[in-house]
Amino acid sequence: MLPIARKKRSAAQRAAFQKRAAALRVRRAAQRGAGSALSPKLPPPPSKKNPLRDKPSPPKKDEKEEEEYEVGAERAQACAGCLRSALRGKSPGRCYDAVTKGSRCARCARGKKCMPIPAAALTAANRFLAVRQGREELPAKISLDALRTCVRVLLALAGEDPDADDDDDLAGTPARKKQKRGKNKKEEPEEEEEESSDDDGVPGIDPQAIAAAAAAFAALLTPKKRKKGAK
Repeated sequence: MLPIARKKRSAAQRAAFQKRAAALRVRRAAQRGAGSALSPKLPPPPSKKNPLRDKPSPPKKDEKEEEEYEVGAERAQACAGCLRSALRGKSPGRCYDAVTKGSRCARCARGKKCMPIPAAALTAANRFLAVRQGREELPAKISLDALRTCVRVLLALAGEDPDADDDDDLAGTPARKKQKRGKNKKEEPEEEEEESSDDDGVPGIDPQAIAAAAAAFAALLTPKKRKKGAK
């Protein structure tokens, strides 16, 4: 008799438990529906922005843009450094006096050598600078590139390197100055040898012949004046 009574009680207990569980599930579902209807919908959280990533990048400077510096009056005769700068297309080749005292021009006063243009290339160089600056015009048969090549050849024949980097716009920056300070002692004897070689000229070439060739080329560039009465 006892085992049968226990089975009936356990079945009754299970039925009561299932009934209470079903009622509890219905009650929780009703609470969830009422809560979702009353609670407002929240907007999505704003996206986090990275200030470093969204910061606009600074505009790039033009490589050919000339560095601004204080200048004095324009010189009647340009130096070799300003001429080489014009040959490279970095500047029109105008040579100005420096604000500080000294014999170097404003461009060369920033840490570069200010050397005169060799006499053999002076006439052609002045004509090139005049055309480059818009003060003169070339004949129709001669282009500016041909005149630039002629000036470069005359500089090379006179012992000057037309591709020397002493006319670089960055030659006077602090970084280049620090590098030059450590090399000044080593380069002093080499500079003396270079100056002496410039005076001697290129071996095997007569300086007078170079000057004559430059004068002949300048005569070809000079337009001939028409005689009065000629049509």
